Amino acid sequence: MIAPVRAWLAAAAVLLVLFSTALVPDASVPRAEAAAGCVRDTNIGFCVVPQAFQIAFGKESSFIDTYDWHTQSFTDLGTTTITVADGTTRQVNHYRFKQLVVDKDILIDQNRGADYRVQITAPGPIELGGTNNAGQAMWTDVWGTNLEFQWGTCIITWTWVPDNIGLNISGCWLRMNAYAITAYNPQPQPGQRDNPINLPKSTLQLLNGGA
Repeated sequence: MIAPVRAWLAAAAVLLVLFSTALVPDASVPRAEAAAGCVRDTNIGFCVVPQAFQIAFGKESSFIDTYDWHTQSFTDLGTTTITVADGTTRQVNHYRFKQLVVDKDILIDQNRGADYRVQITAPGPIELGGTNNAGQAMWTDVWGTNLEFQWGTCIITWTWVPDNIGLNISGCWLRMNAYAITAYNPQPQPGQRDNPINLPKSTLQLLNGGA
């Protein structure tokens, strides 16, 4: 059974996913936000759910019609080890970019096996890391694995980006498994929530595990 939640509730849930990366727990996966027994990763700054969630946007196609996503200064900061909420570790890649715009076909998907599945979709466009009141673009860090994307001529599937060299990219599609996402204002103002994220018409769906 599908239970869609829309409008402001969906937007609030999307923000929860993006900033806490703690979705719906099950019996086998300790809840990352649990006060007791939660092991916080010191570099990321919060407890990370032990199971990655899928991020996907754009459609795979045999020809280029339009680019579906755009970002600036896309950089691979290398392989690192993170600690997840149950105290175990994962080896992941650390990526950084700014001002991600996705034109269409957005999916954030976390599957909890037989218990729960959470999907967040949006028709696009969405923007993660727009400009703040001072005109500065927000930065976003992602810790994840299995990055695949197509850009440029969209013929070759890339699984890496140059180390420490930021690329401005327009691409056809992107897929990866993410453990944590943080977006931050380069110069936040005290008392102001000047952290621009634009996620119009997003939909949150909670499905049973068999869906």
